[in-house]
Order: sequence, then C-alpha cells, then structure tokens
Amino acid sequence: MIMYESIADSLKNDLKNTFYHDAVFIPASRTFFANLQKNIFTFLASNLDIDPYLKEFGSLYENAKRLYNDPYLKRRNVERVIQEVQADLQAVVNGDYEYIDEQDWIVNKGKRINLINASSGQQESLPMLLVLATWTAVKENCMFFIEEPEAHLFPTSQGRIVSILSKIYSETNSRFFLTSHSPYILSAFNNFIMAKDVIDNGNFTLKRFVEVNGSGSPINFDDVSAYTIVDGNTKCISDTEYRMVGADILDNISDHFQNVMNVMLSEEF
Repeated sequence: MIMYESIADSLKNDLKNTFYHDAVFIPASRTFFANLQKNIFTFLASNLDIDPYLKEFGSLYENAKRLYNDPYLKRRNVERVIQEVQADLQAVVNGDYEYIDEQDWIVNKGKRINLINASSGQQESLPMLLVLATWTAVKENCMFFIEEPEAHLFPTSQGRIVSILSKIYSETNSRFFLTSHSPYILSAFNNFIMAKDVIDNGNFTLKRFVEVNGSGSPINFDDVSAYTIVDGNTKCISDTEYRMVGADILDNISDHFQNVMNVMLSEEF
C-alpha cells in the first residue's frame, strides 16, 4: 500500500508539474480583443460574468503588447529564438506589430492598418503570437494550452504557426497542448517529425530543412501525442510504424474528395 501511494503521488506530482506549473491558456475567439484596444483595462476591471480564462489571457495580451518591442527582450538568453519567432510573426500577419497611442497597428512597407480593420486571420493570430513571443522570453518551461492555433489562417500561415511552436519547444523546453480541426496542422507536424528522423539517419541536414521549410526545428515523434474524439471517447492517432500523426484521418479526407471527383468524372464521360 505504501509503495502504491508513493508511486501514485509521484505520478500526480508529475502531471501537476506538466499541466499546471506556469500554464498559459490561449483561448479561441481572439478577434474579441481587436475591438477592445483602449478599452481593455475597463474590460479587465469589470465585474461582468466573463470566462476567467478569457480575462486572464486579456491581461497577458495587454502586457505582451507593451513588451513586444522592448529592448529587454533582446537581452534575454533566448534572443535568437525570439528573433525567429518575430520573423515568422511578420510573415503570418503580413507586417510588423507596433503599439502606438494604446492602439494595435500592423505596419508593412511604410503603411499601417489598425488591427480592428485587419483580416480575421490577423486578428486571431496576432494576440496569440505576441503572447508566445514575449512570454517565452520572460519565462521558460511554460505549458501553453492553445485553442485552434490555425483559426482563419491560410494553410501556408498555419504551417508557419507550427514552425513557431517547434522553435519555442526546441529552444525553451516549453510544452504545448493544442486543439485543432485542421488537417494542415497535422501535415505540418508530420513534416517536422520526418525532418527529425531523416536528419538523425544522416540523410538530410538541418540547414537543408530550414531552406526547404523556411523556419522551425525538427520534432521528435516520441515527444508528440495525438488524439481524436470519437463518440465521446479519445482515440490515439499516432502511428508508431510510419512515425506520423493522424495519417488515417488525412488519408480519409483525401479519399473522400477523390472519390467524389472520380464519381463525377465517371458519370460525366
């Protein structure tokens, strides 16, 4: 009994350290904050019955906006990863971020657009990326819970998001718990997993991978767990034989669309 309790307590502590120590929750519906800007402090101080996670993220986001271009970030020991994350951020939102007169601006080629007038993809991704870029510099070994990191983004930008997550994971030992509906996110993860395998086998180089992919760090398959929910139950979608995640899901999606096209082609001709 003593041995069982000792093991159980150890597991509980490990889970607690993994999921709750320095946890950062990044909710979906981040476009909500594009409409606040100057009114965010009123929102944070209000007694309205609002999701506490949304309020907590609002506070993190407000601090991130003020820190993003602060020279303090450049003095941290993760300067290189911050620079790479900022470069990918610029690619995703199509410009750099500036915080002027308590308003959010995206600046590109001398022109600037207020976040409230930007696309839904920019409004969804910017708050998430600012928090990731700044919080990573302030504190390592975080646990990030991110809802729908791909929200409203074009597939290539979704790949950039995975590049950012892979770089942060590689350089800071931070961990991620993601919820996603996107097959492109799965495909991007599979590319990073394959990169790790072929580099370890000596058939590829990290430099070449970055040239081909644009950015990011390879991911060890054994560091990834992936699940889907079927009829209220979780089902593992990690394929240990082919060292991929969600391969069957991706195949089923492709097969469905291909089947529809084949039927139409066969009946037309």
